[in-house]
Amino acid sequence: MLKKVVSDELAAVAKEFTGERRTTLIGGDLKETLAASVPSGPLEVGDDPCQVILSASGLVARTAVESEEAPEGRSRRGRVKHDSVRAVVHSTARGRVLLVTSHGRAFKTDVLPLPVLPEQSGTVSLSGGMSASELVPLATGRR
Repeated sequence: MLKKVVSDELAAVAKEFTGERRTTLIGGDLKETLAASVPSGPLEVGDDPCQVILSASGLVARTAVESEEAPEGRSRRGRVKHDSVRAVVHSTARGRVLLVTSHGRAFKTDVLPLPVLPEQSGTVSLSGGMSASELVPLATGRR
């Protein structure tokens, strides 16, 4: 009796949703599945060292490569108001960092999607960074 009820319900669902399947089921090893999901093969980005920089106005970005001297020690010539550095974290391009809100909540984020800041005349301009609020769900009045 139970098999008949389940069969009838599945037939009703199949009749209601007659469109093509939107997902693809792939069996096998997880590594094979992930490799199949990337059209051009594995990720072709080197795991180079870099620095993740947070500005006082909430802009987040990364440097192309880790430089010898941290941005805090560099000359401030050519910097604009929002370029003041609040924090620098040493990481790698494929690494992950924690962003901590003003109320102590921590959120993991990948370093790779962050915009890369080219070095300009011995200083780092954070004007090309993205807002941290795009990466972290912030309530009103929180940083």
